[in-house]
Amino acid sequence: MASGRLILHVGFPKTGTTTLQRWLAKNCAGRYLGKAAPGLDLPDFDLFPALRAAVTRPPIWATERWAAAEIAPVAKAIARAIEVVGSPIVSDENLVRVIQRRGRAFPFLQDEEPPLVGLLAVLAQEFEIEVLVTLRAQPTWLPSNYAELA
Repeated sequence: MASGRLILHVGFPKTGTTTLQRWLAKNCAGRYLGKAAPGLDLPDFDLFPALRAAVTRPPIWATERWAAAEIAPVAKAIARAIEVVGSPIVSDENLVRVIQRRGRAFPFLQDEEPPLVGLLAVLAQEFEIEVLVTLRAQPTWLPSNYAELA
C-alpha cells in the first residue's frame, strides 16, 4: 500500500457538503484537491477530474468488473497526489449522485452498485482510503431539498 491515504468526502444533496468543502479548502491547504471553493486557489492535480470521470458511468451490475483502463488513470492520480501531498482530501457531492438506469434510480436496486462503490473496492486493494459521508435527517432534508427544486 502507498505510504499516504486518500480521504474522500461525499455527501448527498443538502447535507452541508459545500460548507465542509469550504472549511477543508481553507484549513487543509495543499491537501484539499476537491471541488473548488470560492475565493481559494487549489493545487492543480488531476485526481479530482480522474475520480469525476470514473464515476460518470452508469451504476454497474454487482457482477460486472472494472476494466484496467478505467482504474489506471485514477490509481495513477492517487499515487501522484499521495507522493506530493501525503494524504490528499477530495470532496464532492457529485461522486454519489443518483443515476438513472433502465428507468429506475439507484440505490433502490439491490443488484446494482453506484460507480464509486466498485471503484473504491478495487482501489482499496492498493491504497488506504478513508470515506466521510455526510447525511441529514429526512424530516429536515425533504423541505430543504424541495425548496431548492422549487
